[in-house]
Amino acid sequence: MEPFRLMFSGDVVAGTEECEAVLNEPASAPACRLRDLVSRADLLMGNLELPLTERGYPAEKPITWRAHPRLAQALRALGFGALGLANNHMLDFGTDGLLDTLAALRSTGLPAIGAGETVAEAARPYRAQTTAGGTVAVLAVSCALPPGSTATNRRPGVSPIRVRTTYSISPRIFDSPGAPPVVRTEAERPDVEQVTEAIRRLKAHGCAVVIYIHWGIGFTTALAEYQRPLARELVAAGADAVLGHHPHVLQGFEVLGRAPVLYSLSNFISHASIVEPAFGAAAAVIGERWSIPADSVVAVLSFQASRLVAVHLIPVQLNALGFPEELPCVRAEAVLAAMQMLPPSVGPQLEVDHGVGSLRL
Repeated sequence: MEPFRLMFSGDVVAGTEECEAVLNEPASAPACRLRDLVSRADLLMGNLELPLTERGYPAEKPITWRAHPRLAQALRALGFGALGLANNHMLDFGTDGLLDTLAALRSTGLPAIGAGETVAEAARPYRAQTTAGGTVAVLAVSCALPPGSTATNRRPGVSPIRVRTTYSISPRIFDSPGAPPVVRTEAERPDVEQVTEAIRRLKAHGCAVVIYIHWGIGFTTALAEYQRPLARELVAAGADAVLGHHPHVLQGFEVLGRAPVLYSLSNFISHASIVEPAFGAAAAVIGERWSIPADSVVAVLSFQASRLVAVHLIPVQLNALGFPEELPCVRAEAVLAAMQMLPPSVGPQLEVDHGVGSLRL
């Protein structure tokens, strides 16, 4: 029996008109290449990193994004079967923006997880039926949490794992005035325990469990201190895979027991009409101009019943229109080789064949 294949992408920052234009030209090269990629799995899930709304006011933060609610229908037509909403942009236009997003996705029948009108709703998993009556459950959580974005019993928001950040003065400060402080980060215990308990409950019901997590530091391959300990706790609780997004660049990976941890899948759709104006405005505030790199991967997880049996990494690049397409074999293998050099990737955990990586479980 063929396994059930669940494809996970990185960040989706999509413009409504761009997506509709591709859908209106189904025979075009970008449309055909996107369909070919999505057809490699039974279901595609992405991290939707902007609210779908025309209401609200921009939050007081350097970068705010949004798209028209029509984007929900376009994303479904492009092949998305479910979306994660747990990220630092979902409240960019307040609770009105989040509620409009939830309504738009519901109206198209596109399941969404990781955000809701209450914390209980935000924490609900997405469940997919696999082969032989098995189930895989996906939990979406965010460690990147601007003020006011965390869901509570009385406030809409995203499902959180909050992170405590402290700054210690380096002993070098006396010998080297101006030496940077030491940055320490640790995931907050109550949030970690909420998520690990949810994992245990799902495992007790016979589900495979995937954690789809918005974490880390943007635009760097370096990991934050809290990430590897948090990954180990999630896996120890029973998570079969931990898949990350938020940095907008590829990061390294590791396999804990049989559980893959992919720290950042990078980007899947990135449209200049949304990204560039925000990055330009932010540069005046933060003194740095960011840009979205072209290279990314999608992860295809294969399940037999409720058991993860294979993980394949397919390198993609964002084309001139901001849509993903598979890379030629030689270029794909170069991306995978570079990914293997990123920490904490160690040892021969990734086999490469014809431009596709396979993690050893």
